[in-house]
Amino acid sequence: MTMIQIIKEDKYYRTIGVDPRYGENYYKGWIGFTFDKTSKVSKAIAFTTNYKNKTGIKVSHALVVVGDGKCVEASANAKKVVETNLSKYFDDPNQIILFLKPKNLTDENAEIISQTAISCINMPYEHKQLLSHGVCSIPVVRRINEGTLNIIPDLFAILLDNKNAFICSELAAYSLKSAKDWEYHNKGILHRPTCRFNPQELFEDKVIFEDLTITNITEPVK
Repeated sequence: MTMIQIIKEDKYYRTIGVDPRYGENYYKGWIGFTFDKTSKVSKAIAFTTNYKNKTGIKVSHALVVVGDGKCVEASANAKKVVETNLSKYFDDPNQIILFLKPKNLTDENAEIISQTAISCINMPYEHKQLLSHGVCSIPVVRRINEGTLNIIPDLFAILLDNKNAFICSELAAYSLKSAKDWEYHNKGILHRPTCRFNPQELFEDKVIFEDLTITNITEPVK
């Protein structure tokens, strides 16, 4: 069992292992985040995006929950968007998975988010966007980005963007933004182009997700 949950104790936060219970600690429309402790690719993504890590929790992949034990994700291995049984993550001791609930999410909007992700199944994986993310992780480029409020990397990403293809965090963000009646659909990080940000940035957003303001973690996930 590799699912974790963030628990607040006084002013501190810690992570604990929990049994996945659909409807209680994960549900349709929620966003899952994973990290494979033995994967070189997962470690490389976490290393490249570590400058966005403020919580101490490493994530390298994002997915959309669409039902009990089911998710939709943009898979680099499959080279397309696929529906996956979450047991792939729950039963693998090398995989860490946690779920974040979008703030004030109604059942109606959760259904829209999950159905949007489902509608993207079999769309291709967007490998070109990985180039954009790689370039923007270079220290000197990061400093330029910060000075221009991300305008340059956003424009670069838009130029490379294929609107009919996705990377994992892009699919999650696109699905969240599809719920137009959800009050946060265009707030926080979601005001930026969905193709622009990586899984760590999406995970760290303090506006759209519940329980994300983590000041300290007493048992950080390694």
